[in-house]
Amino acid sequence: MIPLDPPFRLGRATDASALAQLINLAGEGLPEYLWAEEAGTVEAGWELGRAYQAEKAKDGRVVVADEGDGPIAALMGYSIPEYPDPVPADAPPLYRPMLELEALAPKSWFIESLACFPEHRGRGLGSRLLDIAVTIGRDKDADVISLLVEDNNLGAIRLYERRGFEATEEREIIGNGWQTSATKWVLMILDPRRR
Repeated sequence: MIPLDPPFRLGRATDASALAQLINLAGEGLPEYLWAEEAGTVEAGWELGRAYQAEKAKDGRVVVADEGDGPIAALMGYSIPEYPDPVPADAPPLYRPMLELEALAPKSWFIESLACFPEHRGRGLGSRLLDIAVTIGRDKDADVISLLVEDNNLGAIRLYERRGFEATEEREIIGNGWQTSATKWVLMILDPRRR
């Protein structure tokens, strides 16, 4: 893993509660919806979400900003192989557009989630986490950095565009019960060699 300077560090399993909240913020409620669907209730869903985030932290897939009182911002991601698996024919409709877009970013380091608690926004933490994502991508030998964002998340889109990301593809969001005002998933890609 790359070296990290304070306030940044690798996430820990003990960060799971804050990480679940952060990924739910970034996903505009989609994670909470999916966890509840899988677990059967909202409360059990949050327990499941915390368990998922603890596993990601154990796998070294999480970087957090922590000024001493726990995570205030987080970056989660993973590598997409050069030859991604085809989207399964039986993929649930809600997942299909996201999986299709991820497959269009081969050999990339995919930002699964980038989030900051609202009271800590405007301090450059998101930009610094994007710099860390680029460094991780280089370390992982990725050709590009990729991410998905909802078309109505204009603040995030502006941040990504300022950092050199370009919108390359879109797919219609199929909510399947998830309530959102967004209509499309947008695949954004950064080629770090052009920075």
